Amino acid sequence: IIRTPAGGILVKGHKQATKQLEEFTERVGARYVKSKLTQEEHGIGVKKAFDTLIKTKNAYSNALYDELDKVAGNAPASRLSDTVEFIDDLFDKRGITYNSRTGKITSRLEIVKAKDYEQFAKVLEDFKKKDLTYTDLKTIRSTISGKAELKDIKAHGLEATYKKLYSTLTQDMDRAATEGGFGKLANEAKSFYSDFIDFLDSPLAKKMNTENPAELVDLLVETNNPTLI
Repeated sequence: IIRTPAGGILVKGHKQATKQLEEFTERVGARYVKSKLTQEEHGIGVKKAFDTLIKTKNAYSNALYDELDKVAGNAPASRLSDTVEFIDDLFDKRGITYNSRTGKITSRLEIVKAKDYEQFAKVLEDFKKKDLTYTDLKTIRSTISGKAELKDIKAHGLEATYKKLYSTLTQDMDRAATEGGFGKLANEAKSFYSDFIDFLDSPLAKKMNTENPAELVDLLVETNNPTLI
């Protein structure tokens, strides 16, 4: 446990998160064997439990950065930016032309709609702000987080791109806090966030994407050994 200058408490959650994942996966097989529920009913229950675990981890990660904001909020953003580099590269690869003077974008390719990338141009405009701070970066990241959940974003296949943008903004926040003298707290938040991302990329999380609850149990449990694959 770490007590922060703001009076809050940060728990070293990355070890706890790993332990939670291990316990969760062990329970999947055991509950299925003992349960009288149908395979579909059990699959639905497992999915709900996993979704709750994800929400808890996400809330904890956000709480760490909120706590960091209390002490590093005024820390200036670094001159180096993973976010700007990412968007510049994205625009280049997808044929998007960004006018830094007007903030407008156009597409050089018929299959790419400039409108789908207006939010990325907006972020570049936000980065022009004089005296950009940690809090400013955190506010931008919150906006991107909300956008990533919109149905049209997912429908246009941009969900992964928004998640990458969210990640680069987190990296910029970490750098601002570290350069501002709050490296220890930034490392704690970054460590948990990194483990959270690894958790989302784990085989378990990927199996949870199935649309068929009954199939979920087959994906998780071996035929002769009721433990996680």
